[in-house]
Amino acid sequence: MSKRSITSVKLRDKVTIITRAQERVLRNLGEYKFLTVSNLVNLRAGIKGRVYDALTPLIEKGYIRYVERGFGMERIHYLTPQGAQLLVINTPNLHIDHIKYPKSSTTLFSSDTPHRLSSISTQISFKAWLKQYSFELISYDSYFDKVGSRKKHHSDPMKAVTRVEFGNGHFLDPDGIGVYYNNGKPKI
Repeated sequence: MSKRSITSVKLRDKVTIITRAQERVLRNLGEYKFLTVSNLVNLRAGIKGRVYDALTPLIEKGYIRYVERGFGMERIHYLTPQGAQLLVINTPNLHIDHIKYPKSSTTLFSSDTPHRLSSISTQISFKAWLKQYSFELISYDSYFDKVGSRKKHHSDPMKAVTRVEFGNGHFLDPDGIGVYYNNGKPKI
């Protein structure tokens, strides 16, 4: 292994060495929150075998976890708080608030797995389309990202960050909202 293909990171008085492939996996998970191996391959984190090779030690060290959703479905990987911290330490000017990772196990999905995976694939395709036409992404929010409180009778109940309010209790919760620049003008 050449010196160029590894990064040394000091985390909690331990030195953790990550490869470039592992760094790509961590960065993609930090951007998309939940990804399958197929998603990671589509994001060019590596070919399938190398993605598995990159994931295995990160899972063993507790930087990444996964959920399995039944026979024939791929594992869905996500960063742990330790994985998010490793990414922050390894990335100049990156703040923990800009990394997407589940803050608790209650945010993991159950019955809507195909919907979530389809939404993630749509987000990946949207970003690829932006890159193809040299548009600049301003932000992308997903229906699965929530704001507000889970507590009953709270003045600000939990809702999708993408919610569009129409008044009188009417609203729309789109799966995703992307904002980008096209010729210097913001577009949705």
